[in-house]
Amino acid sequence: MDKREVNNLVREIARGDVSAAEKLYGLMKVPLLSFVAPYCADFSEREDVVQAVFLKVIQKSPSLVFFTDCFAWMFRIAKNECFDRARKRRLLPAEGPREEEDHFDLRFALSKLDAKRRQMVELKYFAGFSQKEIACALHLGESAVSRGLAAALNDLRGWLDEED
Repeated sequence: MDKREVNNLVREIARGDVSAAEKLYGLMKVPLLSFVAPYCADFSEREDVVQAVFLKVIQKSPSLVFFTDCFAWMFRIAKNECFDRARKRRLLPAEGPREEEDHFDLRFALSKLDAKRRQMVELKYFAGFSQKEIACALHLGESAVSRGLAAALNDLRGWLDEED
């Protein structure tokens, strides 16, 4: 998946090209669904979040014509939408308390990572990107991504072990 392709499709959407919206949806649906999985309780909620992302892309596309990172912006929208829904819900989750604590611990540990490493981890493990795709998306070399992921996982292990 190429970040430039996503930017180009958003520009085409801004010009009213419906087929570009369909292409963008086909290209980004699965990565976004995978990305929001840790934040959403069930599949239908994940689909709702992804639909909200695409609705915002369509609504905001005219102002994004010169924006150069629509790819990352879509993932930020998805993450913010998940957090907004969680704040509004304030109900006990369907899963057991320990599982919810584990999810909270992981989210907390992820929040302690610096932004670049957190983005690498989210793209690799939640969106299913390869290291090559991450390198392309973040404008880094593959070796930098490999080192960044290794360091991030090491930090996460340390923080999660401290919690136990």
